[in-house]
Amino acid sequence: MNLPFEIGISSGISILLMFVSGDDCGISILLMNLPFEIGAPSPILGPCERKRAGKQSSIERVIIFPNMSGWYQRGFELLPLFLKRRINPLRYEVEELAESSARSKPGIMVLDAGAGESRLRGRFSHCRYLAMDLGSGDGNWDYSGLDLIGDLTEMPVAGNKADVILNFQVLEHVPDPGGVIREFHRVLKPGGMLFLSAPQGWHEHQQPHDFFRFTRFSLRMMMEEAGFEKIKIEPMGGYFRFLGMWLSFIPKVLFAPRPLPVRMILFPLELLSLGIFSFLMPICCYYLDRLDSSREFTLCYKCTAVKPGTAGL
Repeated sequence: MNLPFEIGISSGISILLMFVSGDDCGISILLMNLPFEIGAPSPILGPCERKRAGKQSSIERVIIFPNMSGWYQRGFELLPLFLKRRINPLRYEVEELAESSARSKPGIMVLDAGAGESRLRGRFSHCRYLAMDLGSGDGNWDYSGLDLIGDLTEMPVAGNKADVILNFQVLEHVPDPGGVIREFHRVLKPGGMLFLSAPQGWHEHQQPHDFFRFTRFSLRMMMEEAGFEKIKIEPMGGYFRFLGMWLSFIPKVLFAPRPLPVRMILFPLELLSLGIFSFLMPICCYYLDRLDSSREFTLCYKCTAVKPGTAGL
């Protein structure tokens, strides 16, 4: 079986040393970083600035796990698609939400609010796509593809202008999520749609700009208070997918803090735990998840909502 840890072993001592001495060591973060962990606006408010896109991110970066060590990432991408969908189903569910939002009429205005590196631009080549972010969520990201730079509670966009607003894995990073939802309502045209995803059970990330987790009730409350209707909120997985993600952290918790000599001695155990907890267990949990009908434990919610008025899509 062509697993990433077998690739790492066959790559020689240099790969071993690179793995052990790396910042994240590429382990157990299969489910920690999502391709749509995009745009983490800073709590620092400031004047909005207009900026035209220069260098754009490749659409291929949609399927890349940010900050993942190279050999682990490459090994994961070598796996068959059906395995990747079972190891990290959340990744593909967020992608499917983005794809559903891209099924829009040509020429409409799509505002990607919290766009980060503008990774969704290629999906909306048939639309007027605008990428907006504060540009301070991650120091390693390339924000040169942004069209607008500003705070999501005070977007430099006139009211009733956007046909679609996208907001994927961003709401937890803003100090006033309710204010952001109200601003989305202001900017959308009557009949315009909001596509949003937000976490319930997730680790801290992009510290210190990580402020909230959400239940389906808090999301609905904010949308209703902002004036949205036809609100649809669905959990992205249940207890067992939730469990599979947290089990995948075990190798990192056990081995990442160790000194380099200890890491090298324990490396075979580290690889074994990686295979068990970051591959086999998530796959088992994927199939067990259908037994959870209540889905009170979930990683994220996906949401759609409509601004009242004549539909324009």
